[in-house]
Amino acid sequence: MAEKLDWKCGYSKEELQAHVGPFKRAQKNTVLGAFAGTTLRDIAPALLEGRLLEINDGKNSAGAIWYILRSSSRRTDFTGRQVSLPKGSVIVSDFAADTKILGKRLIQKLITLTELAPIYFDIFPEDHTALELVTGINANRILCRVTAEGEIKSLHTHAPEHVYGPAEEAFLVTLASSFFSVSEVQEVTRELTRYVANDLSKWEQHYSPYNMRHSWTAFALCGYDARDPNFIAKPAEMSKAWVKENPEALHWTCGPTQARTKFPRTSALINAKLQKLLGKVPVYERVRFMRLEKGKGELSRHADSTDKNAGIAPGRITRLHIPIITNAKVQFSAWSSLGVRKDMKFKEGDLFYLDQRKPHAAINKGDADRIHLVVDCVSFPALNQLVGRLYGKTKTSR
Repeated sequence: MAEKLDWKCGYSKEELQAHVGPFKRAQKNTVLGAFAGTTLRDIAPALLEGRLLEINDGKNSAGAIWYILRSSSRRTDFTGRQVSLPKGSVIVSDFAADTKILGKRLIQKLITLTELAPIYFDIFPEDHTALELVTGINANRILCRVTAEGEIKSLHTHAPEHVYGPAEEAFLVTLASSFFSVSEVQEVTRELTRYVANDLSKWEQHYSPYNMRHSWTAFALCGYDARDPNFIAKPAEMSKAWVKENPEALHWTCGPTQARTKFPRTSALINAKLQKLLGKVPVYERVRFMRLEKGKGELSRHADSTDKNAGIAPGRITRLHIPIITNAKVQFSAWSSLGVRKDMKFKEGDLFYLDQRKPHAAINKGDADRIHLVVDCVSFPALNQLVGRLYGKTKTSR
């Protein structure tokens, strides 16, 4: 029996490191997860099996790792839509080029090598060189994926482009200025102040790896445990160990918590204002006050991809933000499906739509806590159309 090779496939680390350079340089600002980028473990088998292509000019280099699908495969995008990839297709899983000239040569070499097989480029669209190179050969985007760490990957091939509608492309949109008036914001703040009463135990730490320095807390007016406003998560998103210990929680439904009775004016305002804007009061899922601590508050870049029901299509769970307390040193950032970044300083009382499936981040360097009223609700046609229409206006006005 042949001796099993280790992960290095018989190569030394030094030999493998000689091939990883262009990938590391290209992925420096696009890879956020520990295992999402091109590593020596990817280089080793590709080098052994002849699936690593490289070009260099003595100073710069380009590289690609590819493989052939041995059976048909399906990929799922951020909306839940699936795309079928046929058996025999060539998947370029890793692609990087220091210069466009080398990248073009590498792509031509890939096309020649793979002959007539369909070829799919799986790239980070925030790597603008890679994006320009694949679109330059008329390889259209047919699918976009977003990881929980906030990485964006797009799949390109010689097929008609899949065009996401404006509502699905929208990622951060102002739906209404002064949705709550100044006096109404003050009314909500008074209810909030009475409820919290400087008791930090009323705020629960958010269960997530992107809650930097334990600075993001919340409590629920509507949630999955009516008895406990501090249960702010979705049971299905909790750890496997927690779900195993609480199997009945997977059958919980969302509803008002004990805290809701302390916020009669806030609840009435949400209902009345959304009724006026959308024509009806939506069905609510979680409704939470979310606090980002002063001075050190930070949510690192991430996407809420674990919530498979999130989205703007009718029937999906849509997220609305109403800033209640904020300051000039709070910045919210969000990224489109192509990695276009938008930074915004929210205004108290305005209403915003956030596509939580796409990357977003927030930081509070001010001397006051940032508190948003975050309303998750079931989308319906009027909400979907409003988001799409307003996002379309922002695109055409640029």
